[in-house]
Parts: sequence; C-alpha cells; structure tokens
Amino acid sequence: MFSILIGNELSIRCGRKRAVALLMSLSAATGAALGAFGHSYALAVLLALLHGPLMTRESASVTAGALGNADPSQRGATMALHSMLGFAGGVFGPFAFGAVLDAAGGSGAAGAWSAAFAMLAAVALLGPVALMMPRPDDLPGDAAHRAGRRGASPAHRGHQRAGGGAGDGR
Repeated sequence: MFSILIGNELSIRCGRKRAVALLMSLSAATGAALGAFGHSYALAVLLALLHGPLMTRESASVTAGALGNADPSQRGATMALHSMLGFAGGVFGPFAFGAVLDAAGGSGAAGAWSAAFAMLAAVALLGPVALMMPRPDDLPGDAAHRAGRRGASPAHRGHQRAGGGAGDGR
C-alpha cells in the first residue's frame, strides 16, 4: 500500500507519464535481474524486496490517469475495463510465467528462471512503450505538469490529490 502511495506522489511531483515510465522500467530491470542473478540467495532476496514494491508502485497513477482522462459519462465503464485488464494480468501472468519456465526446461534448468523473468520484464516494458505512442496533446490528467506547475500551491496540490490527477481542472 505504501508503495502505491509513494508512486502516486512521485507522479504528482514529476508528471504521471514520466513517473509511470520510470517505475515500469525499474520494475522490468529488477525483474530481469532477479532472473539473471537469483542463483545467489542473498541477492535474490534483495532483488525480490526491490521488485515487489516496484511492480505496484505505478498502480494509483495509472488508475488516476485512466479516470482523469476518461469522458465523465464513461468513467464507470472505463474503471470496469481498467479493472478487468488488471485482473486478467493477475490471472494470465502466472500461467505465462509457468509456461515459459516449463518451455525453457523446467524449474531445475539453469536458464529457465532467467527466461521466465525476462518474459515478465518484456511485458513490463510494454507500459513505457505504450506511453510513447502518439496521443492528443492536451490530456487533462497531465496538463498541470506540462504547464510547468511542478511547484503548485499547497491548495492546488490538495485539489490534485482529491481530484485524482495532476491538473484535472475539476
């Protein structure tokens, strides 16, 4: 829970797109490192302790961005689709991990864990790639950051938090 709150605060301070891309990239890097260097128990524990919170840290920012940029009349449907996609990842992710692990020789094979974690890293990198896709220039959820309001007044920051997104204007 604290990881998610920290990620959202980072989004408010640095801009949602930049923070989400950074956090997803760090999650991918620590996941890949966990597969590559997990043969050392101490290093595996350290990497797992880093990777776990990084996997969820951008969650609130992504949700706030989805809702902040949705048509107000479609916010319920947007949240339903957003939740469905998130839970689908929770269902199919372990299946895909296991399938890659098995295809690479099973849990006893030297490179199987590296392959499975590399697949997770590749999936995590889809987020930053998607953020680079063309989109309209004026999405309300990031308008405040683009306008240079990084040092917004405390009242404005409180409004941003209550409204669910930096610069929602609501």
